Amino acid sequence: MECNLHIREARSDAPRVHRLPENIWIRLGRGREVDIEVVGDRTWSREQIDIKWDGAECHVHQVSRARAALIVDDEVVVETWVKGGATLLVGQTVLEFRTEMGSSDCEAA
Repeated sequence: MECNLHIREARSDAPRVHRLPENIWIRLGRGREVDIEVVGDRTWSREQIDIKWDGAECHVHQVSRARAALIVDDEVVVETWVKGGATLLVGQTVLEFRTEMGSSDCEAA
């Protein structure tokens, strides 16, 4: 099963889509040294979150020096496991995880 990360930044109408590789940590942030840049959200740090897709779920971990809160189900968390269809809020940016078999009624684990 594949997982695509849909990133909708604060000032953008269309999401950017990134396929997540399996069993590899991916770092997101505003800096150029990250794997996926999120430049439209000034609340993000240069290094904000790490994500790893294991073939069934995504492990999402906030970097220790990150500024923007990682919010799941209206709760601020440092890390979480999510399945296809899950939506997270980081600062003013929405992250949605979609799998081939995921549905919008899946929620954070």
